[in-house]
Amino acid sequence: MDDETQISAMKDDYEVKEKKQAAADVLFQYSNFVMACIGNQVRPCDLRLHLMKVSVF
Repeated sequence: MDDETQISAMKDDYEVKEKKQAAADVLFQYSNFVMACIGNQVRPCDLRLHLMKVSVF
């Protein structure tokens, strides 16, 4: 393997790991959102609307 191929492979590995981490972060945030809905006994659409109103101000 030449240096260019190794660098390209390392870059690809890094991008894959970055995408996996981003997906894990989204799932973690979504699970927190779901637990908040369950804990507060509200429908997700109601809580989203409330969060949208709060984040605007």
